[in-house]
Formats: sequence, C-alpha cells, structure tokens
Amino acid sequence: MNTSPEILGITERRFLSKASRLLRNGQNLTIGFPHHYVIDKNARNALADIAVLASRTQAVPTIRGVTASHAIELEVTGLSQHFVLEAAPEEPAAKFSPPATTSPLRLAARLMVGVACVVLAIGLAGCSGSGTTTAMLNDGVRITPTADVPGQVDVPARVSHRCEPFVQKAEAQVATQALLQRSLHGPGDVLRIDVKDGEDFSGLYTVNYDGTVSLPLAGRVKAEGRSTEAVQDAVRDALVNGGYFHAGQLQVAVLPMRWAPMNISISGAVFLPGRAVINDPSAEKRDPESLQTIGDAPMSRFIDAGLRAGAGIRPDADLSRITLIRAGRQHEIDLTGLVTGLGAPDIPLMAGDRLEVPSSGCFHAELMRPSQATPPGFRVFMSNLTVPATGNNPSAIDNYATNLPYGTKLLQAVTSANCIGGAKASNASRHVVLMSNNPLTGKTEIIERSIENLLRHANDERANPYMLPNDALACYDSGVTNIREVARTLSEVLGPLGFVIGLL
Repeated sequence: MNTSPEILGITERRFLSKASRLLRNGQNLTIGFPHHYVIDKNARNALADIAVLASRTQAVPTIRGVTASHAIELEVTGLSQHFVLEAAPEEPAAKFSPPATTSPLRLAARLMVGVACVVLAIGLAGCSGSGTTTAMLNDGVRITPTADVPGQVDVPARVSHRCEPFVQKAEAQVATQALLQRSLHGPGDVLRIDVKDGEDFSGLYTVNYDGTVSLPLAGRVKAEGRSTEAVQDAVRDALVNGGYFHAGQLQVAVLPMRWAPMNISISGAVFLPGRAVINDPSAEKRDPESLQTIGDAPMSRFIDAGLRAGAGIRPDADLSRITLIRAGRQHEIDLTGLVTGLGAPDIPLMAGDRLEVPSSGCFHAELMRPSQATPPGFRVFMSNLTVPATGNNPSAIDNYATNLPYGTKLLQAVTSANCIGGAKASNASRHVVLMSNNPLTGKTEIIERSIENLLRHANDERANPYMLPNDALACYDSGVTNIREVARTLSEVLGPLGFVIGLL
C-alpha cells in the first residue's frame, strides 16, 4: 500500500487504523516519503506506533523515498530496525548541488552524531545486558539477579529457612484449660444485679476504674479479676455483712450485660508489637438499648483475638510456647491447634494481660496462610508505570497502594499490579523486583524475577515466594518498550538538533 503524495496523512487516526487492518490481514504496508519531507515529532510517534503494530504480526513494513537525513533520523530513534528502507532517487543538480569538497565531511559528521545518539538510546534503554548475572537453581528454576545490589538474594529467607511441621503438646493444653478457663471481669464491664425484695440494690452497674462495683449503702464490692459467680457471692456477702438481709433469706443474681474493651500488651514474633485494645464493641453494642437483652458473650476477649490485635503472628512464630503473663505469673500455652486443626484452648484474657510470642528462628509453612492467628489481610506497595507520570492521580497512587489477603504469592500480587498481559512481543520480557523485610534479621531483601520465570515456576516457592505485610514490588518494562520510550524522549530533545545536522 502506498500513501498519498502528501505524507501528512500518516499522523491521522484513519491512516493508523487502515495500517493496523492491513498488518492483521497479513498484507504488506508501504509508506512513501516525498522529496524534502521532514520527519517531525508527530510523524516519529506515528512510525513508532506502526512499528509496535508490525512487531505483533512479525511484519516488516517498507518506507520508500528515504534520504540520508531520513536514514539518520530513523537510526537515531531506533526505528530503522523495524522497517525496510528504500533510498530516494537522486534529485536534479539544480535542486541539490552540495560542494563536492565538503560532502564527505558532512556525511562523516552526520554519521558520528547518528552513532552517538544510537549508543545513547541503547544505553538509556538498558538493553546492553551488562550488570546482570544468571543463576540456575535446582530443578531448573532460573533467576537473573542484578549484580552489586545491596540486599539482593537468590532465594528469600522465608523459603531457605523453613521449619519442621508443628507437633502439638496435648498435655500442656489440658493443664492450661483447667487453669485459665473462666472469663474474668474488669473495668468497664456492665453487670446487672438483681436482689429479691431489694429494689434499692437492683439495677445496672459498671465496674469502676479501680475494679469495684459501688452498691447503694452497702459500699464497694471487688469485681476485677473475678468470675461472674465470684462477683455474685461477693455481693451477697456485702449485703449480709451490712445487716440488710439475713443469709437464709437473700437471693442475688448477677448477669454480665456488656463486656468492655480492654488493654493488653503483646510482644515477640508479631507484625505489630505493643499495646492493643481487644473486644472493642460495635456501634450497635454501644447503644444503651442493647442493654435490654440479658447476657453478653465476650467472643473477642479470647487469646486468638489478642494475637490478631498485634496484627497477627509472623511466619517464624513458635505457637507451641506462647506465654501469658497475668498478675506476675507466667503460663505457657500451646496454640498450634489454631493452624493444625487439632483444637486449641480458648483462654479468655483480662485487662493488663501480656502475651509473649517467641520466634522459632525459621519460617513455618503453616503460618503463611490465613488462620485465626495470622492477619486476614495486609498492606503492600506496588508500582507499575509504563511511562513517567506527571502526578499522583494519573499513576493511580493513593494513600496506600493496595491490600491483599494473607497467603498471597508474588505471582498473584504481580497480576494484581497489572504487570502481566498485553502484547506478547513487547511485554513478555518484563520483570519485577520485590523488596521485603526479613523478620529474622530486620534487613531488607531484594528479589528480582522475570515475568516469564514466575509463569513457568508458579508452584516453586523459590521462584514464587509468599508476600508479607508491607512488602513493595515494582514492575519494569521490556527492552522493546524501553527503546520506544527512549526514542520518543530523544526525538523531543534532539528535535532542535535536526536543524543543526541539516546545516552540516
């Protein structure tokens, strides 16, 4: 197909649409340059678009009427390798008669400038291949890490330092259940006290900050650290000892109406150690009308809620040696049943409890998936820019990049970041860099994988590791896309230089 005598049509959308249709149908595409035609910015961009279309169909379009200046321009921008160039016929001497003595100098100067620009384009595009090494893991898993990058590793620590499977200790579990099986009251709990024939003492009571319940006339009754039954006995004793009732005639009932949120401390192999609040009631539970119902269940005051309050346990946590510190006494608890399915003790916590989660010094495969002890989801940071962005909104940068469910692998995260897909000819050679913190050492690990490597070895954790909270990944474009972007950049920068080259 030949263009019209006016080559300006190459920049029009209908021309690109027609060219795309011809290439898809397997037909050849021929573009004609008229004499004295200057390749401007719009024409360069249009030719780059045609080159991308042609690469998808493995076609090589033809450009006729290419002069020496055209050839240099196409070579500088890297477009010459995507077209067959046919030289233009020589013009009459009256129109083009350069001095014979200076023609070799002009040609040499143009060639030097052209070669320098091509080398610069290739260097900026990163296509020279220098600075990378290729390593082969067992079973044919190939990786290509970048040399001399601090923190670069072939295999992440979560794969190379793997623990043995958990073994549950049934005897420790039974002993702990017998010791800590009751829910104990603390400040903020709402209790309903009913005294038969004692309306002055009946009503709703809140456990004070000092851990007591203030009864009218009878004084304060200690409730903190006591079960509901123990508080009921203490109220009965206070009313009898105060002379308000006879022991044989007094009937007292104490019912928990609302279990208050409480502060605990958690440390060790968790993602967010420190002080945390558990059993924070919903807005419905805070409504005074909710107190009209009798009873309350402290579902979010058990030990698994305490672990989740620390943002969940890390993969190196030793669940068989969880330590609960209460009132100065230490209790060792085996919670491996939370992930093995063999059952775990439901230990209710109380205000002021401390949980210490020791590290195993290695990573447990059982703790790299969602469970009652691991976080349900986590935050990661993703970057996938195919062109430089001029602001946050065009590049889809929000407060946080995105959230992923716990147990997500690198390949899934890369897919979520839209790093996979598109034109195979230009996108197949993309690669991703994962930046992750090693919880055992506290140092950052840099892991580089090609997209093709991830797809071929998706079931191998050495090539496709699990993601961890606050990981960051960045996708890098292929060499074809790099050359195109550098060519466009150089065309904008070197546009004014074209006039100088034409004068040489």
